[in-house]
Amino acid sequence: MSARNIIKQIFGRTFSFNSYGEYGPYLEESLLLYPSGCANDVSVVVNFVEQSFPDNVVANNPKIYEKIVDGFQANFGPATVAWRKITNSPLQVDVHVRDLNYSGPVGFVRKLRSMEFSRGVEWFVQVLHELVLVPTSYFFPELATMHAASIGYDGGCILLTGTGGVGKSSAMIAVAGMDGFSFISDDIAIVSDSGLVYGNMAWPKIYGYNCVANDMKSRVLKNRGIFDVAHFWLKNKIDPSSVRRKIKPNALFQNWHAGGNSLSNICFLFRTNVSDFELDVVSRETAVDMACHVMLAEYQVFHKYINWEEYNSQAAGLVPVLRMADILKKWRGIYKNIFPDQVYVLRIPMNVAHAAYNKQIVKLITGFAKE
Repeated sequence: MSARNIIKQIFGRTFSFNSYGEYGPYLEESLLLYPSGCANDVSVVVNFVEQSFPDNVVANNPKIYEKIVDGFQANFGPATVAWRKITNSPLQVDVHVRDLNYSGPVGFVRKLRSMEFSRGVEWFVQVLHELVLVPTSYFFPELATMHAASIGYDGGCILLTGTGGVGKSSAMIAVAGMDGFSFISDDIAIVSDSGLVYGNMAWPKIYGYNCVANDMKSRVLKNRGIFDVAHFWLKNKIDPSSVRRKIKPNALFQNWHAGGNSLSNICFLFRTNVSDFELDVVSRETAVDMACHVMLAEYQVFHKYINWEEYNSQAAGLVPVLRMADILKKWRGIYKNIFPDQVYVLRIPMNVAHAAYNKQIVKLITGFAKE
């Protein structure tokens, strides 16, 4: 099997990827929108391997977590990922990806029951970003994560943050076809202590309810097979929130920025018992607390492994490579340094119609861009 080495600039760091076999083309497509990096400046080495690892396990409580001397391993299901933090050397990340197992009659039934009728590369992009790249950012002191959609304009960036399902992706889609706006992230934003928002080129998830009064349905179903299309139409008719498809960022926006835009505005989207939209402000201190609470809750898929890393390390008499308390301290320090004095909160009626929401959010975003 041929080997591939790809070097990219991601989140302000240089990543070197080594891949073998069938997932090589998926990796190339997943990383296409990131700029190339220099081999002399590598901070992270990501190796895609063909079997599970490692063999120097110290403890494994619970079984989906394994403590190794210089790091830890997480079994997420679709992939097993091990992070090794070795002094004065690039962060080593080993990834073992499991087959989708969508072949044959049983696999086809699984596809029919799923939300996405997922294609191989779409599944791989999600695994790479959510389970490998975003967790890797936790190891660097200058980087913090936010649960936010990020929209770029004229070198600046608007962060729309809040809990899952509040309307971040819908807001991003509402301005996707408008001149002057660019894609930076859909779900998790990576911010730096210097106030830059780095691009997270994970493919946005488009739900059935995002395909109202626009051309999104035809765009997300373009070049898909007959069963794929039928699956979307049927599930969308029953419940638009039960079906989704992924779309490439460069198929959604004409422009995208993976390098870094300066943070200009932050707005929390908050559904509550109001009769009409209300734009309010909160202090920087309150916004920092809110951002921490949201990020802690929305990324438990990784945070639970950090807690297990601390528990197993303490029981084994070792030093954990990550601590949740240290991460929270880092987040708070970075947020406090880069958040504006006043942060906006858009209070949204709980049962607002999607079209009314889109109209208001476009007004809000275009207003921010003119400030």
